Amino acid sequence: MHNSRPADEELAAEQPLSASTPLSHTEGVWYSLGGNADAVSALPVSTSPLNSFTELPSMSLATHARDPPRPDDDHGYNPDSVLDIMLPRGRLYKIIEMYFDYIHPLTPLLHSTTFWRDLERRRELDWGQEEWTALVLSVVALTTCQLPYTFIPMTRDDARGLVQRCNAHIRTSQAIEWEKWSIERAMTTLIQSQTMSLLGKSQLAVTFRGIVTVNFTYQQLHLDNPLLEREQWRRLWWLAYCGDVTVVALHDRPTLYHEDDIAMDLPAEIDDQFLTELETLPPPINYVHRISGFLYNCKLFRLLGDILEKRRRDRRRPPRDVNLQLRFLELDQLHHQVVHLMDSCPDELRSQVRNPDQTLAALMESVLQGGPTELPPLDTLAQADIQPTFIIQQANIYVTQQLARTLLVRYREELVRLYDQEVALGLAPVIPNITTHAAIQAERDDIVNTLILVLERLPLHVAGEAAALSATDTHVAVNTYWLVSKIRFVASSLLDSPASEENPSSSDRILTQLWRLVGFLNDLECLYSPAASLHQINL
Repeated sequence: MHNSRPADEELAAEQPLSASTPLSHTEGVWYSLGGNADAVSALPVSTSPLNSFTELPSMSLATHARDPPRPDDDHGYNPDSVLDIMLPRGRLYKIIEMYFDYIHPLTPLLHSTTFWRDLERRRELDWGQEEWTALVLSVVALTTCQLPYTFIPMTRDDARGLVQRCNAHIRTSQAIEWEKWSIERAMTTLIQSQTMSLLGKSQLAVTFRGIVTVNFTYQQLHLDNPLLEREQWRRLWWLAYCGDVTVVALHDRPTLYHEDDIAMDLPAEIDDQFLTELETLPPPINYVHRISGFLYNCKLFRLLGDILEKRRRDRRRPPRDVNLQLRFLELDQLHHQVVHLMDSCPDELRSQVRNPDQTLAALMESVLQGGPTELPPLDTLAQADIQPTFIIQQANIYVTQQLARTLLVRYREELVRLYDQEVALGLAPVIPNITTHAAIQAERDDIVNTLILVLERLPLHVAGEAAALSATDTHVAVNTYWLVSKIRFVASSLLDSPASEENPSSSDRILTQLWRLVGFLNDLECLYSPAASLHQINL
């Protein structure tokens, strides 16, 4: 691991980042759950003043004066370094550390060992390293957008200005003519796609991801490359694929991929410290690789992509008679694979409650009874003996698992509805052992129960204050836009479904509990992060 960086107190004492265009002082949240027009929403959205923002003027690097040398910065200041112009070196290292601690487990795109090495030797000063410099700034922008503001010692105004300057420089760098689609350029483009999603620029996000997909497909960039670069290309492809499947699942948009043509191998299950440019090093005995959670997530998204592809085909040409029976059998097999995907996973990736008093459900009950200002402090994590890296991955994997189950339920419901119509018109024979509406409702109820259990097991470490809450560690917030979008999709799908005729009170009780839980998640996210203040940045 990398050596520790200057303390937060030293970083907070550094000079402000921006020196010219004044920025809005409006307090905002990390993101607004209702701010994205594409979001599937049937849940309450906070109308807190934290969600307000002021439109900011378009900015470029040229509009900001260079920060003067900082004698209190142990890393020095070089006026020829674009990175030093953008922000103090100590703060840069702090942001990069936060990226590798919290975001890299979800999107392990960069090779941490070589990235830190190049950063410390100031690779940006070498000739022809504009693309690598843009890559660093894209990581800074993404981390500043995705992490709760309490993680990074910056004011919200400084955070907005920093993201604007990074994006302005990246646009300039990406416009430079190139002969080969390099791994640095590809990673920058994909990271920009993630950043645009967080900023509510969904069309730009899709465009950037499409650029990566097209160049990768045409040039077969994962072939005939050195070991390290080959693994980076594989990780990049799977990240782009998972992002595309997420958009297709949540917003029912056309896909960028043909499932039948996918033959990409998964990345190797080996962490960065054991992967070099020339060889892989043996890990310690019983070592659990951090990237294992990412690989399980890729397998889950591959199943989800298969579900979406079958649904797309059936909507164009609905199956009938024997083909319909076969389709139900295929859906049963996919359901079994989705539900049992994590059966053989390492203990670090198993969702389990270690301390019931410290779960999200217990925190929710406290808030409902006394309100946020009376929230008692939580001093331990629900899974205190599990590394935050794996807890963050748990949140992503298990919520995505319920998303896949929900899509299967809706898909199966469409087929059952089609079958009932044909039987009523005498166009189809009665098929024995067909999926019933009662079975579908039972599956819905089980999804609700499972999702609530998953959310209850997400650990939080918070502290109550007189007028507000401050978070020192919240793994729900680290997942931000994508995790909550999935929760909202599952919840809205289930809340819109009719209650079970056999036991309506049970269904109503479960759905009411889910509504309260997700509504609290919304309020928690609004309290913890400043995304809305970044949400409407002019790019």
